[in-house]
Formats: sequence, C-alpha cells, structure tokens
Amino acid sequence: MSADNPHNPYGVDGAYGLFRWVGIGTRDGNVDDYNIDLTTGLRGDFDWNNASWEVYYHRNKEDNNSVGQDYLSYSGLA
Repeated sequence: MSADNPHNPYGVDGAYGLFRWVGIGTRDGNVDDYNIDLTTGLRGDFDWNNASWEVYYHRNKEDNNSVGQDYLSYSGLA
C-alpha cells in the first residue's frame, strides 16, 4: 500500500512495523486456567388457581493467570 493511499491508517509521514525475534528462541507462556459453571433449576405447577413456581440457581467462578517469560532471550541471542 502506498503512503499516500487514502486507506493507509498511518498517513504519508507515519510508519509502523513489528518484528518477532524467532532467531533467538521461542516465546514461553505459562497459563493457569480454572473455570466452573453450575446451573440447576426446578419448575412446577400447583393445582390451585393455575399457579406455577420456579427455582433456579447459577454459580460462575473463573480464575485465569497468564505469565510470559523470555520473550527476548539473551542466551538465544548469544
């Protein structure tokens, strides 16, 4: 895409680039993930004035951890 293209989000004077250091080693990531989801319910009808009843319970718990390590490994560079 040319610099003066109207669809260029960085304009004529802007530039943006990314570089991944694959030559110096892989990226490590530690992920500890915990998830629980419970749903229960009861539903019924009374034989009295067309009455009905419902009881529900829902519980959600989530614990997520993510740690990145050695994204730039100097031992890999050496």
